[in-house]
Amino acid sequence: VVYVAGTTSSSGLGKSGSYDIILTTQSPGDINAYVAKFSNSGDALDAFTYFGTGYTNMGGDIVWDKYGNMFITGMTYGTVTLRDAWDSDRGSLSGSEVYVAGFTSNLSSLYFSTYLGGTDDEQGYGLTANSDSCIFATGGTTSSNFPTVSPYDGARSGTQEAYVTKICFPCCTGRTGNVDC
Repeated sequence: VVYVAGTTSSSGLGKSGSYDIILTTQSPGDINAYVAKFSNSGDALDAFTYFGTGYTNMGGDIVWDKYGNMFITGMTYGTVTLRDAWDSDRGSLSGSEVYVAGFTSNLSSLYFSTYLGGTDDEQGYGLTANSDSCIFATGGTTSSNFPTVSPYDGARSGTQEAYVTKICFPCCTGRTGNVDC
């Protein structure tokens, strides 16, 4: 199975049975993040979901956990659907905000989605997962109030700071629709 995440302004790509099959736009030129699932050979599109509610929602990185659930990160200038969010406040109303979202392996359900950031601009660049059902999101922030808990280095020393955020999910906790664990 091959998974791809990115950004598109093309409509009509959504696949029946996927979480969101409609491209949502607020004005011409709006883009949404997406996740696509292809067959092993890459010749068949098994699932395709949009993610975002219009404006600019950019897809960044994608990773899956040991149960096959998909996570994406990116940034939005609009809004995203939140589910069991840790941070429901889109802090930068005029700039970019990071999101992290989790989908079931067949892309039919969104079971987790949160903003991540402070009151200024953030970008989501990368994800990785470990064997303990934890994902690590990384990116950049210009916020002096980016949320931290026991940071390795909490001192701001530049105009844009890197961040690494650890998000852990005990098996099946809060995962509606997940039958893989």
